[in-house]
Amino acid sequence: MKNNKKCISIAVSLALLPTSFTYAQTPPESSSDAEVTEHIEIIGQRIENDALSSKEDKLESSGVRFSAAGGISALPVLNGFMGDRILVSVDGAAVTASCANQMNPPLSYVSTQQMSRTRVIAGISPVSMGGDNIAGVIEINSFSPTYAPSSEKLRWQQGSIGSTYRSNGNARSMNASLRISSANQEWAYTGSWEESDSYEDGENRLVLASLYKAENHQLSFAGKNEVSQLTARLSYQSVPYQGFPNQYMDMTDNQSLGLATRYDYQLSAQSQLVFNLNVHDVSHEMGFFSPEKVGMMPMLTEGRDSSYGIRWVLNSPENVRLQLGHEYHHYQLDDWWPPVDGMPMMSPNTFININDGLRKRIALFAEREQEHNDMWYSSFGVRVEHVSSNAGEVEPYNRMPMAGMPNMDALAADQFNVSKRAQQDTLVDVTALTSVRLSPAHTLNFGLAQKNRAPNLYERYSWGRGMMATTMIGWFGDGNGYVGDINLKPETARTASVEYQFNSPNNAFSARLKPFYTQIEDFIDANVIGTFNRTESPASARNLLQFVNLNATMAGVDAGLNYRVETQSYGNFEFGWAMSWIKGERDDTNEPLYQIMPLTHAVNVSHGYERFTTSLRVHLVSAKNRVDPRRLEQRTGAYQLVDLDFTYAFSDATISLSIENLFDEYYDLPLGGVSVAEYRKNPEFGFNQVAGKGRSLNIGFSYRF
Repeated sequence: MKNNKKCISIAVSLALLPTSFTYAQTPPESSSDAEVTEHIEIIGQRIENDALSSKEDKLESSGVRFSAAGGISALPVLNGFMGDRILVSVDGAAVTASCANQMNPPLSYVSTQQMSRTRVIAGISPVSMGGDNIAGVIEINSFSPTYAPSSEKLRWQQGSIGSTYRSNGNARSMNASLRISSANQEWAYTGSWEESDSYEDGENRLVLASLYKAENHQLSFAGKNEVSQLTARLSYQSVPYQGFPNQYMDMTDNQSLGLATRYDYQLSAQSQLVFNLNVHDVSHEMGFFSPEKVGMMPMLTEGRDSSYGIRWVLNSPENVRLQLGHEYHHYQLDDWWPPVDGMPMMSPNTFININDGLRKRIALFAEREQEHNDMWYSSFGVRVEHVSSNAGEVEPYNRMPMAGMPNMDALAADQFNVSKRAQQDTLVDVTALTSVRLSPAHTLNFGLAQKNRAPNLYERYSWGRGMMATTMIGWFGDGNGYVGDINLKPETARTASVEYQFNSPNNAFSARLKPFYTQIEDFIDANVIGTFNRTESPASARNLLQFVNLNATMAGVDAGLNYRVETQSYGNFEFGWAMSWIKGERDDTNEPLYQIMPLTHAVNVSHGYERFTTSLRVHLVSAKNRVDPRRLEQRTGAYQLVDLDFTYAFSDATISLSIENLFDEYYDLPLGGVSVAEYRKNPEFGFNQVAGKGRSLNIGFSYRF
């Protein structure tokens, strides 16, 4: 009932938006699309309608890596930092993962078809793009109005349908979109459905609990007059089930409804006001639904994100752009575990994990950008945020002693309830960027930044101490148990970055080299406070960890080059190479941080001739030997993967065929965590790394009308 009322309130809010506009002129330029952002460390591109590309494929081309989770819920990794250390913004709205395992991260609410445009900014992001992150920003726009310039009435503009099939996992998907518009209104719909069985690895063994099913629907509206534009997006997602190989439980339901609005008002020829208002509700359930992972324990979560933002933008004739802004973010969370009949250890009470969790952020920022001349650009910004968090009292399943020992959860609940749970943090972000064009072909970019992130509610308020309670906490896929710490401090990351870019005069050849160095003060890691073992085998032993602040260092290098040859007789040829190396470690012991990707290379060779395009991709991943001993992280071997793609484009349709992992190579995922699902089936063998996908033959079709 609680969530139904929330959903109704969002639907009513959308119904109150104006639906009649009788104006005509060009809307004010969006502040997020101004040309000045081209000088910042941004990888931006228009997402094409590639029938077989997943959202992970599209973001990996911009330097994002992924930590394995469910089929639609992989956690993004930027510069070695994972999860909510990255700000993910969809149409200006930031969504919080409402799950103790982060099974519903922000990107999980976006389908591939909703990714109209994307920008990825690693490390040093402008303060105007958001705070409460230390790794960077992933910004996704799902709706870009394209009005019909000469139509007074709403008319059909475009529609599309598409479908894909992947042999590995028997994965199927369908999608559709439509758009109607006039000179000053536009309505658009995008919908998708996808379902997959569990996939097989390179040795034809089933990777247990990797099956999923999901659907997404989005209704968008835009209207403009001579001086303003209003856009609104109503989104709905339903995930009836999603397996997680590296977690003790799976997702048995996830229902969400969100509303994102933006209003641009042109004050003058040089200045404008931008307003954002966003609400997102989620009702989330964890449990067991498949014989691939069995059990009897429900976990329920409800979360709501509410936010607004206002900014004033001034574009002066002296090529100076000034932004002043204010934002407010309000997040509510309830997480409880109903009792299980017939299970004395998990009854008779409801286990209250987080009660009335609250996290509020109030921010002010100022940013100045200037194009001094054709050769020099600079940007400087300051952002101040006040973050407050709190949670109510909790309770365990029961207070009975266990095997003659004290009930650890009962003792922990009593201690938690008498603790001072209200916390206040002040975050100060500073970003300085400059770009110097040494010549038409050579450019140097320099950046310095101080970024901050306050602890999330699970890091702060997860209180259980028993084996069962602690293993329900954690988004790391390592099989360990986690305990929070109310007194955690915010993380402060200070980053220096340099980037060299070369572009030949005819754009046939380009190259880049970008090293970075980050020093993190009060990095939230984990220390061992105990061990547990569900069997008598030493291979089944895991650690009990508590979140802790410490200092850490992250450093790395990204490099790449691209060479293009165009011929009239044989079509176009393109060669690309990219490399990434990252090292992260704790300063106190010089031991590796968790889930740092080893050295990787990617080579792509493509050929396009008339309507036919083919490409060959090779992924080279080095062995991962630097592992986190506290989390019992496992080493992984080196591997090489080869993918082939073939695409034929008709005037209104596209057919795509691809073969992933052409040689059916077996490999362990360096960021995959351990297979808890496999362990639950055969606990005597301990924990093995989650394996990657074996060969898959894929076909996709899209039609535009």
